[in-house]
Amino acid sequence: MLSKKVVIAGGTGEVGAGIAALMYAEGCEVHIISRNQEKIDKLRSEYPDCFFYCIDCSDFEACSSVAEAIGNVDIFISTFGSYIDNENILNYESHFVEKYFKDTLLARFNVLKYFLPKTHSFIDINGNSGWAPKPNHGLVSVTDAAQTMLIKVIAAENPKNKISQLVICERVSDEALKITSVFEAIKELVESKSKMMAIGNEANLLELSD
Repeated sequence: MLSKKVVIAGGTGEVGAGIAALMYAEGCEVHIISRNQEKIDKLRSEYPDCFFYCIDCSDFEACSSVAEAIGNVDIFISTFGSYIDNENILNYESHFVEKYFKDTLLARFNVLKYFLPKTHSFIDINGNSGWAPKPNHGLVSVTDAAQTMLIKVIAAENPKNKISQLVICERVSDEALKITSVFEAIKELVESKSKMMAIGNEANLLELSD
């Protein structure tokens, strides 16, 4: 990973920030995209040599401008999104669902549209809720499933680009262990021809196909 140019969208979340720290430790040039200025300021104090961009990736003009500013990328990692539960999907207000779709699906579409042509290896990190509905996790299941299909469609229509998906199949209590597992999986995806990989206790239950 030494000297690789890495961009992490959602780089101030628990997974994104953990990956950024390990990439930084390996000597990578790390670029972090987040819409949370407060979290950016905190990470900037810890990693002053990293590059930070405070934008909402669902804003296509902002996403396009940052992609142009960053230029060519060795590894792009998409980690943004939020996990919500304990609610029947029909209980959500329409405006909340609209915003959730915008924050997850539209934001992913934009980073794929504007960064993929400049990226050697694009990796999207997702959960396993999209494989089967889980009680009171319906909104996450819908977006996870759509996210998986979005990646598959873009990969099929752009076969010359290397696009991979990493599925995290559990919520690990030991955060450091989870981040290490994710980091090792990212390195394997970058170095191999695999398009999908799953990690976690339930990984063997998923039917993954390239």
